[in-house]
Amino acid sequence: MICVNLMTRTMRETLYARRYREKHPEKSVLTPEKRKKASERSLKWCRRNPDKVKKNNRKWGRNNPDKLKRLQAQSRLKRHGWSLESKSSALIKQNNLCAICNQPFTENNPAFGDHEHTSPPMPRGLLHNQCNAAIGMLLDSPEICEAAAAYLRSWQKEPNEQAAHTSL
Repeated sequence: MICVNLMTRTMRETLYARRYREKHPEKSVLTPEKRKKASERSLKWCRRNPDKVKKNNRKWGRNNPDKLKRLQAQSRLKRHGWSLESKSSALIKQNNLCAICNQPFTENNPAFGDHEHTSPPMPRGLLHNQCNAAIGMLLDSPEICEAAAAYLRSWQKEPNEQAAHTSL
């Protein structure tokens, strides 16, 4: 059996750092109280200086394009009910294959986290963007998906039966 590491280096480092902080809270430089006060001060400053915040964020993004991309990806995952751990375990569980078309995920056709449209969103599986868009356009309805499949199957019958369809 071939074992493939599906996590990127930054994903591993992020997970390691998070787990280390959880295991060793005493080694944290900021205590929870200090962290809360610092966060409140920072939030106040940001509210008083929105233009500076926007300028600083844009500058940081230009200087750190890889980190920005990773943070945006993490944010998208979180917004749809996923975490780095859940995505990694789903990739392993699905053998790096789309749950709909069973084709492998690639750099040009990556995995997207599908989720139930509830509040909060509940992860379902990993799909290609096109597969995810397709079920979304079919309103996430199994009945409509089955009707679409039946329709497509009706056009895949014998060549003489297809001629009957075209005369409609």
